[in-house]
Amino acid sequence: MRGPPTAQFRMRCGVFTTGRRRAAVEHGRADDEPDGRPAPAAQGEAQRELVRVPVECCLQERAWNPYYGHLLGRLAAAAKGHRITLQFCLWDHFKQARARQRPGA
Repeated sequence: MRGPPTAQFRMRCGVFTTGRRRAAVEHGRADDEPDGRPAPAAQGEAQRELVRVPVECCLQERAWNPYYGHLLGRLAAAAKGHRITLQFCLWDHFKQARARQRPGA
């Protein structure tokens, strides 16, 4: 399994805002934690960014990187709120993909 994305890759994925940078840092720290979970201090928008950042980075990859599946699986197992955020985030991306396939719709 390849490791977490580099800072250069995160910048290419659009991790520009303070909230997204903070989420990327939390993911890096989670890899160092014994239980592998992000810090529970994240609330509201910051908590949602913990899920959105790896989804956005994953979509920028040319080939499947198992790191993102592993990371999102850990987040989903950690909290119900992360599972719901992941579900809505994926639905939004599927809706956007469908809209791009049918320009007249």
